[in-house]
Amino acid sequence: MSAAKAEKVPPAPPSGGRVDFTSRYRPQTIEELVGAKLRQEVLNLLKFGIGKVLLSGPYGYGKSSVARLLAKSLVCLSPRPGPCGACEACASFEVQWDKGGGWIKTREGIPRRFLTLDMTEKGKDDVQVLRGEIAPSFGASPPIFDTAVIVLDEIHRLARPAQELLLKPLESLDCRPVIACIADANMERLDEALRQRFTGFRISRPSDAEALAWAKGIAKREGIKIESAGALDRFVKARERTPRRLLSGLQEALIRGSLDEGG
Repeated sequence: MSAAKAEKVPPAPPSGGRVDFTSRYRPQTIEELVGAKLRQEVLNLLKFGIGKVLLSGPYGYGKSSVARLLAKSLVCLSPRPGPCGACEACASFEVQWDKGGGWIKTREGIPRRFLTLDMTEKGKDDVQVLRGEIAPSFGASPPIFDTAVIVLDEIHRLARPAQELLLKPLESLDCRPVIACIADANMERLDEALRQRFTGFRISRPSDAEALAWAKGIAKREGIKIESAGALDRFVKARERTPRRLLSGLQEALIRGSLDEGG
């Protein structure tokens, strides 16, 4: 079976669910990521240990989705690699993610905390608050309730003073996982000393065949009419195989009633 045929589309929500395709088709398991190369690289990262990793890539490639899956894998109750997307811990994780994190019980019954910080909401006036949120989670003397993972999204948004204040907390993390996300175009805005605290992980783009198979599966599921044989192929190439741009274009096509030559 070719990689293109193996692309798995996330289950559609129940009737009356959200219309937003970005939310509807957000991958819940590693198998639902677009592209065999990316799936294997994420599995390798889990196999050898996450540590402190900086996810990078162009806009819309799925950095936040990969960060979410890596974080969820660390609290999932299943022994399989990656999150199962079906256990109580995975369900609780999804509910608490948008609230900035929470507590989840492990297979051993021990509560573990995960913390998600969206740096678009942080500024130089929040530097001390930010440091206060991270440092207690990874102090020299770990609290009874251990912290499983910290996710720092859009880390380049932090002002330089805030980035510098993160250096010491990051140095005290030992092997505890920290996942940060940044777009390629913003890499120069990240302090070099802070960048060196992380292992780089660049998100791989799906092949033409993989992106086409994935988009075709969503179009079929949503009942989107394809006006001509080559329309979908041109649509995928025009959006440079970028998952977020493909989802946005497919949602527009659903509203229009079909996907035509203009995509």
